[in-house]
Amino acid sequence: MVHTTAPRSGSYTAQVGEPRATDGDSAIVQTFTTSPGSSTLSFWYQIICTGTVEQDWATVILKDNVTGGTETILPKTCTKGEGWKQISITTLTPDRSYTLTLICHDDNSPTRPTVVLYDDIVLG
Repeated sequence: MVHTTAPRSGSYTAQVGEPRATDGDSAIVQTFTTSPGSSTLSFWYQIICTGTVEQDWATVILKDNVTGGTETILPKTCTKGEGWKQISITTLTPDRSYTLTLICHDDNSPTRPTVVLYDDIVLG
């Protein structure tokens, strides 16, 4: 979902999850190919999570579509009120296909909805 309230920069941010209880995983999945010379992926995220990491979480997984290997670049995380945080990885192989999966998990508790905002996803 595209979200216009409180992006980190610009006019929009990607929202995963809903401000109401949902059951299970919500995700945005994007496949991309790095350009020659690209080896870095960075992005910003903000989690609104009032449960615990055992109940609700955000996680980000990167799959190398050539080798089939996966890397969890944001381990299961549940925080609230910590603002925007940045993740950067420098292990991408130039000119290779990857799939990035941005996940929000909610355990369907009506008193603890979980939402994750992602912004400024950049390849370099």
